[in-house]
Amino acid sequence: MEHNSKITLIKRVSILIEQLVNHEISEQDLTMSQGAVLYQLINAPEDKLTLKEIEGILKLSQPVTVGIVKRLEEKGFVTSIYSTEDRRVKIIQITELGRQKLIASREIMGQIEMDMFEGMSEQEIAQFHQYLLHIKMNIKKLMNSEI
Repeated sequence: MEHNSKITLIKRVSILIEQLVNHEISEQDLTMSQGAVLYQLINAPEDKLTLKEIEGILKLSQPVTVGIVKRLEEKGFVTSIYSTEDRRVKIIQITELGRQKLIASREIMGQIEMDMFEGMSEQEIAQFHQYLLHIKMNIKKLMNSEI
């Protein structure tokens, strides 16, 4: 039971963080998932990625990725075109408006992060970060041994 309570607590914290961030960045007309796509685009060569590349980077299913990109396109945050070499390949590019919204939302998220760690020393925050990285590494090892 003790083991499960730690996993449950991590999951609950993750959900609360996502809810808080979604609430706070809603003024930018973004969700965390949409922001994650914009973040990948802004860091890609020429601010472009294929739909398939976005799926792979963010570990999302094809229908979920299509839905996120469709909503971003409707808002004018990205544009999409089909590749001239292969019409099955859809290329997504961030717009200037999308760039502005991402920058604003990242500032909001930075403030949320500072507030989350209020009352903790820099050393405690760094140690917590190391613990999270260690847990992530252990989970990846477990997943690879299962496959």
